[in-house]
Amino acid sequence: IGKKIRAEDTDAIKKAIENIQMDNALQVNKFHDIEQWRDKLIAEGDDALQEYMTQFPQADRQQLRQLIRKAQHDVKTGKNTGGALELFRCLREVTK
Repeated sequence: IGKKIRAEDTDAIKKAIENIQMDNALQVNKFHDIEQWRDKLIAEGDDALQEYMTQFPQADRQQLRQLIRKAQHDVKTGKNTGGALELFRCLREVTK
């Protein structure tokens, strides 16, 4: 293995590893952004939805409003019917 590694172009290997790490970091940042939007939409409701629609006009306002209300109901009742997860998935699809 050592002989093969010494014979390889280490710069190309380093660049490939850096690209993989950068891609992973971008995915993590996107995930966190979506989580923040989800939490803001649940906490602030229609005001935050208007802000979201300004940034992402391709989103389905009616579907988002339904998912927000479902997630808000979960928070109020202390139940977990999956509203927040459904909202997160919808937001993820919009931001692809």
